Amino acid sequence: MSDKTSQPMAGNPPGSDPLDDLYRFIESDLLGALAHRYGTNQEQVDAELAWIKRRSWPWVAHGVCRTADHARLFMQRESEDRAKAACMSCPVRTECLADALDNHIQFGVWGGMTERERRALLRRRPTVESWRALLEKARAEHERALAIAAQRTQRHIREHQEDRNDAS
Repeated sequence: MSDKTSQPMAGNPPGSDPLDDLYRFIESDLLGALAHRYGTNQEQVDAELAWIKRRSWPWVAHGVCRTADHARLFMQRESEDRAKAACMSCPVRTECLADALDNHIQFGVWGGMTERERRALLRRRPTVESWRALLEKARAEHERALAIAAQRTQRHIREHQEDRNDAS
């Protein structure tokens, strides 16, 4: 991992676009990771970087991390828990995690999981072809279960109110 990831960056300068800053930070961090992976094979680094630049991450515009100190998302150990905690309230956590798993992104906290946690998950579930599809299906089932639970709760409340009205 590059040296810059072990030291927190200063916050975003006033007037800068946090989303542009995040894209630049992701690109620079991935470029460092590619250089580490491929060493002096500049052709391979350029090919991977071109693929990264072509990628579209529309969900990033809605992420909690778009205004965060981006270096904290790519630090190890001491601030991983803070980064993971920020992910818990993020509306695009599923999309972020799916992207990291589908593309084997190695560095940083993505979708509430550290690189170590993602590697372990990928080892446990090697047959998953699309994490996006799997996670979207799981989210839909979870939302359906929540809706059913809410309906049951409302029914029980109504029944309880009716029982109280009948008793009085």
